[in-house]
Order: sequence, then C-alpha cells, then structure tokens
Amino acid sequence: MTESINVTIAMPLEEALVELVRNASSRVSLTHLSRAQRFVYRDGRALWGGYREPPAPEDESEEEARKSLYGVLAATEVLLSNQVLPDDIVARAGVLKWLQLTSAGVDSLVDHEVVRVPGVIVTTASGIHAATISEYIVGAMISFAKNFTKSLRSQDERAWQPYWPRELEDATVGIIGLGAIGGRTAEVCRAMRMRVFAMRRSCERRMSGEEAGEAAVDEMFPPADLHALLAESDYVVLALPLTDESAGLIGEAELAAMKPNAVIVNIARGRVIDQDALVRALKRALDVYRDRAAWRRLQQRGMAKFEEMVGESPAMANVRAAIETVAPTDANVVINGETGTGKEIVTRAIHALSSRRDKPLIKVNCASIPRELF
Repeated sequence: MTESINVTIAMPLEEALVELVRNASSRVSLTHLSRAQRFVYRDGRALWGGYREPPAPEDESEEEARKSLYGVLAATEVLLSNQVLPDDIVARAGVLKWLQLTSAGVDSLVDHEVVRVPGVIVTTASGIHAATISEYIVGAMISFAKNFTKSLRSQDERAWQPYWPRELEDATVGIIGLGAIGGRTAEVCRAMRMRVFAMRRSCERRMSGEEAGEAAVDEMFPPADLHALLAESDYVVLALPLTDESAGLIGEAELAAMKPNAVIVNIARGRVIDQDALVRALKRALDVYRDRAAWRRLQQRGMAKFEEMVGESPAMANVRAAIETVAPTDANVVINGETGTGKEIVTRAIHALSSRRDKPLIKVNCASIPRELF
C-alpha cells in the first residue's frame, strides 16, 4: 500500500476548494485547521491586514485547539499557509517537506528559519494572481476615469449631477514591474487601446516593446528613466516586489514628476511608496482643493467678480464693500498698506469694476522715477 501524504491547510478556504485538494490523489490525507486552531497557529496575529479571524463560538477551547494543532503539525508534510507562520514551525513540523505560500512575495519570511532548513521546499503563488489582480487594476482605473464614487454619491442623494468622465482609450499607463501581474495588465490595457509604457529592472535603455520582446508594451523604460515614464503616464501601476532597492521608490521627486491628475494604483507593498512624501503631497492637493471649493462658494454667493480675493472674513467683506463703493466713481483713490498686503490686487479689483475696465490698467513704479525728471 502506498503511503499517504499528510497535507495541512492553515488558511480559511471554501469547503469546495478543500475537497478539490482532498480528491487530487488517493494518497492525500488532508487536515483543514479549524478557526480556533488557525488562531493559535498565528498566535493571535492578524491573518491579513488588521483581520484576526477570531475563533468561532462553536470551536473548541484555545487549550484544546493548541493540543490538537501540535499533533497535526507534528505529522504535516505539506503545508499551505500565508506568511504568518508560527515562530517555532520548524520545531513543531519536524517532517515538513513542502511549504506552499498563498502569496507571490516572501518579503516577511526572508529571515525566518523555515526558508533555510535543508530538505524543506518553499514555493510561492507567483503568477496565480495575474488575472484577478490585473482585473482589479483595470477596474480601479475605470473607476477613477468614470468617477464611480461621484456617481454612487449622486445615487445615494437621489440627485443628477452631470460631469465629464475621462476615457482610458488613448490614455497612457506606466507599469512599473513587468512580472506576471504587470504583463497581464499590459495585455488588458493594450486591448483597451491604451498606450502602454513599462519599466523593468533588467532593461538598460529606452526601447520599443517590440525590441524588448514585449508585444503588449509600446515603450520599455530602464530604471534610470523612471521620471520620464512618470511624467508621461496618466495612470501609474506599481507591480514590483518589495526589496531594499524598491523600498521608497516613489518619493517626493517622483510624485512631483507625475501629471497633476495622474492616478497611482499600487498593488505592490505599501513601502514601495514613501509614506511621508505621499502624505505631504496629499496635503498640498487638499489645500488646492479647499481653495477651489472656497472659490466655488464665492461664485455661488455672487462674489466671483473679486477673482483674486478669496477670504470670507468680516475684514475682507469690508474691503469688498469699499471697492464696490468707489469703483463706479471718478474719485482719486489712495491705497495704503505694508508690502505684500495686496494693494495691487485691490487696484485691479477697482479697475475691473470701474467704467474704465475695457481700457488698460497702467502701473507706474514711482520709486524708480528720478527726481531730476520734475
């Protein structure tokens, strides 16, 4: 009789998928850990992000789960898990031969003992997510282009608010990292008639996609030309692994190199983007948005004629009232104030509201006129 292979699934998985693994071979002896066992397996750590998958009420107690888990791990030869492994997995799983990870990357395990144990093969799911993630990337780009957020908000408010959506056709997508996911994304974008740029670490000079052997890519960029790719892209897709080289790849200078209305879709690790630089860029964008929102409020209140005067304080209201009083008259006006307080702005506002607004406003710097002239 052929010996069985003890397979353990340490992830939440639909029962139908568990059965597919179980029925793959008559030799498979499969154990799908319970929620309580998985909670102990991860030592209470999050499964993904902040999700901890607490034990179900009907599960065994934590102590019972711990005892049964240790027995299962001691016999496990093949283990399906994410990167959240027990610290003592090597000691607990003494006959482990194959660790299959659910992720494409192994960045959090590079220093783990399990990747250095002789006789244990560690494999990843690299490539398996190409279709799913590329569809997500394109879906995100469509969502931004068509402003689905605004549409859903209007739907909730039961109000029709017309706006001009963008089109992906003829737009430029810059894909940084042309692995399985990046390559599949390039194919989908090309099918949507987008212009496809890509950057690959092994590329040494800018060349056509055809020359680089990438039929779905219009132009291939080397890492040295990252800023050029960013400057020409309407959508930037980050699909590269996290390494010492790629950490912080998108920083202050890179964000500044991008188009003002460009969209970043990051399906790589968060640390590929310099978080502090991103926060600063978002704050600057928010300040601009607030200025524009204030300007729209002024327009709605009939104050748009003061194009350069955005403030809404009582003092600014008094200045506007004085301008509206004096502008229609032929009176001589003297404007006093310290340097930088906006005397020239007030002057332009008076001129714009006067009967002479269709004539040029002539500015004379009196301080530069020689005394000898008079």
